[in-house]
Amino acid sequence: MSRIMYPLFAVITGILLLITSVSRLLPLMSDPVDAATAEQSELKKNTHVSADVNIAYDYVISVRKSASGSDPADDTGRYYALPFIRSDDDGYRIDSFLLVKVSAKQFETFDKAVARFQAWWTDSNRDSIEYPDEILSSVDGVLQPMDDEESRLIREYFDAPGFENCVIPYVLCPQSKTEQIIVIMISIAVIIAGTVFLFKAVSKVRQEKIFRTETAVTGYYDVPEDVTFDNNPKK
Repeated sequence: MSRIMYPLFAVITGILLLITSVSRLLPLMSDPVDAATAEQSELKKNTHVSADVNIAYDYVISVRKSASGSDPADDTGRYYALPFIRSDDDGYRIDSFLLVKVSAKQFETFDKAVARFQAWWTDSNRDSIEYPDEILSSVDGVLQPMDDEESRLIREYFDAPGFENCVIPYVLCPQSKTEQIIVIMISIAVIIAGTVFLFKAVSKVRQEKIFRTETAVTGYYDVPEDVTFDNNPKK
């Protein structure tokens, strides 16, 4: 049975991988919504969103790998809050935040966006420092709803009643259309290869079953030409 289980496992794995990749690719086929100009009602689950990053409020959630020995754990990912700034007669205000999931290789860029925002936001008269509008990075991906753990960490970070309500309850997860297409091609190849080996394994098992059935009835099986009945090769 093990000769069937391995190719069957490959086929099932390929199918699951294909379903996942297709579900991730479909939202990316539509034109992205600009996070800076979109209404909050447009920001829903699986919405294709793009965001130009010129400022960032801070990283509000960190993802860490397990520490080994006495070495401290390093962040492998972070959730940075992008502030949407609105201006009125009273000045500037933060209208809402959108969380972006960021990998370690982007920390430096987003930390620079945080430093620029904090320098401008804490400037007492807002005249000595111009609003930092230079784009440092662009993010393209799909919105996914926050889970309970992410919501809890948001509340802990802001530590102010109701303040987390300013955070759009979705996380922008960067995704690449090209990467998903590559994964789809790999999963199809796995399914095809697994199916071929599965048919061969099933055929082999069927042949062995027929052989055992026939030998059980006749009590006889053919001896190879170069082997005697005492199992010694002929000289």
